[in-house]
Amino acid sequence: MPSFFKEEGWLFTLTDKVGETLLATIYCVLCCIPLVTVIPSLTSFYYVMVKCVRHDRSSVTKEFFGSMKRVFVRGLITSILLILWLFGLYYNGLLLVENGFVQNNFSPALVLIYVLIAVTLFIAVWIPPVFSRFDMKLTGILRMAAYVSFRYFYITILIAALDLLGGFLVIRVLPVLFIFVVPGACAYLSTYLVERVLIKVMPESDDNPDQWYRD
Repeated sequence: MPSFFKEEGWLFTLTDKVGETLLATIYCVLCCIPLVTVIPSLTSFYYVMVKCVRHDRSSVTKEFFGSMKRVFVRGLITSILLILWLFGLYYNGLLLVENGFVQNNFSPALVLIYVLIAVTLFIAVWIPPVFSRFDMKLTGILRMAAYVSFRYFYITILIAALDLLGGFLVIRVLPVLFIFVVPGACAYLSTYLVERVLIKVMPESDDNPDQWYRD
């Protein structure tokens, strides 16, 4: 039998990783449907992509829903705050335009709203990975996400570009085909960018011998 058909062969490994990625993506998409659960869902998605798919630890189902349970309350609050904040910015911009307070799309007030939305999204990119790795209060999670977002801004831009590309493929190209393929592929690729940062900011601890993310 050719080596690539054996259990330790590259074809078997690739098929296994693709299957795990598809399963994690299905869980994530379904759990994101309520919208207010988007942060815990993305946190769990990132967690299993790193731990189960990249590092071959445990099972996707066990780790995904275990992560959902751990971060659900804090993630739910974060999701609600983000939605309200972004909606508030959008609504204020809409009021400025409809009431004639701005002359064009580049008026100072609208530019400020654009900047606030961009800053929020740049920070939001890091919230799920930070949630997946750090056991901190919500304020600590947000501070850490803001720190890595701008301390490693070039990586933030690359992740945002990858997410935008994935969103474009899902929304504008082939939504039915890509909705369970593109998110997993983008998440897998982004782990190589994100982990470079998280490893730098994660303190080494002798109290936790199972630091699988350092393998």
